[in-house]
Amino acid sequence: MRSCSVASCGGFAAALVLVALAACEAGPHIAGPVKPPNTQLIVGEYERHPPDGQTAIRFRPDGSLRLAKSKAELDAEPAVAIGSWKLDGDRLTLT
Repeated sequence: MRSCSVASCGGFAAALVLVALAACEAGPHIAGPVKPPNTQLIVGEYERHPPDGQTAIRFRPDGSLRLAKSKAELDAEPAVAIGSWKLDGDRLTLT
C-alpha cells in the first residue's frame, strides 16, 4: 500500500476539491416539468392498427370507457363495449 504525505498529495487533494466544486452548480436548481398523475395521462382516445388488429378505446375523465373497431366508430351505436376504468398505482382495471 502506498502512502503519501500532505506535502506530496496536496496537489491531488486540491484538484479533487476543485473537481467536486465544479460539479456543484451555483444558483437555483431548476426542476423539470411536473408529470401529471396517471389518471390524467390515460384520458383520451387510443387506436391499434393492423397487422396487430384494429381496435379503438376512449378513456373519459369520469372513469368510463368506450370500445370500437376504429376511432371513427367510437361514437357509433351500438358500441362494441362500454364500461369503466380504474387506476390503482400502475394497475389498470377495466370492468
